This record gives sequence, structure tokens and C-alpha cells, in this order.
Amino acid sequence: MAGMYPTMVADPNDPNRRHTAASGDGWPPALRNGYRLALVVAVLMLVSGMMALAGGFPDGADEAFREPFMRNMRVAAGGNIVLGVAIASCAAFLERGSITARRWLAGFAAAAIFLNIAAFILQVTSWAS
Repeated sequence: MAGMYPTMVADPNDPNRRHTAASGDGWPPALRNGYRLALVVAVLMLVSGMMALAGGFPDGADEAFREPFMRNMRVAAGGNIVLGVAIASCAAFLERGSITARRWLAGFAAAAIFLNIAAFILQVTSWAS
């Protein structure tokens, strides 16, 4: 009856709060697929960032827009490279079951999505990003 009414201190013998299940040796298939997807995304972000840096200013474009275009492209490409490395490094901790790594991975993924959408709207990158 000690666990019937909520208090500031929980009863240590409360069966609803005790963890008795043993953890398995393998990791869940959904987490394994997420790990693989995160690695693929990280590699694609690294490749697209390097390709954008190598591409340079488009031929036939107005020279008045060279500096703003190149600055925005460098920000988008550098952001893709940095976020790709961050996503890959967080994905390395998924097998261990790190909840903190999952949170950081979600934050880096959200930042990458925002960066690529902003770069696409500014017409610095194409559909490939």
C-alpha cells in the first residue's frame, strides 16, 4: 500500500518502479537501421559539402553576386561537413544505447535540415542537398 499514494519519496519495494528485465546482447533492428542511415547521411553530407566547395561560382552568373554567393556557399558547405562529422560521431555511440548521443544526433540532424533548407531557399545549393 505504500505505493498507492504518490509521495516525494518512492517505496524501494514498489514493483512498478523496479527494473527486473535483463538486457539482451543484440541491439534492436530499428536502432541498427537508424545507425546505418545516420552513417549514410553523414557520408552524403560530407560529399555534398566537398563538391560544393569544389564547384565554385557558376559560369554565366552576374559578377555582382559573386561575394554573397560564395560566402553563403562556404557556410552551407562547411556546415554540411561539420554536421556530417558530428552525426557520424554521435552514431558511433548508438550501439552502446547512449540516450545522450541520440539527443545530440537529433539536434545535429535538425540543424542539418535547417541549414540545407535555408541554402536551398537562397539558391546556393540544388536538390542534391
